[in-house]
Amino acid sequence: MKCIAKAFLVVLFAAAPAWGAEIVEKDIAYEPEEIVVHAGEALVLVNHDPFDHATELRDEEGHVVAAPVHEKPGARRALPPLAPGRYTIRCVLHDGMEAEIVVKP
Repeated sequence: MKCIAKAFLVVLFAAAPAWGAEIVEKDIAYEPEEIVVHAGEALVLVNHDPFDHATELRDEEGHVVAAPVHEKPGARRALPPLAPGRYTIRCVLHDGMEAEIVVKP
């Protein structure tokens, strides 16, 4: 019985999602203002403000990679996997709220 319980825990924790690198929305700003990740690395937005944000993600050419989605206070939003390059995130609800994402191979 102990072996079955241990095996269950190993499978449970192995299947749990890894949140990866975080970009925090706080005080109408992104922290950090620039983040460097590797292609395929998970990237998550976390809203620590007491109000909504709506973040969009654009590539170097200005094409929308991820459309704005309302992020409620306390929400976590996974961004799509990104190819190597430079990206800008910005909140469409708060002027000047921007950050850069650099994705390395």
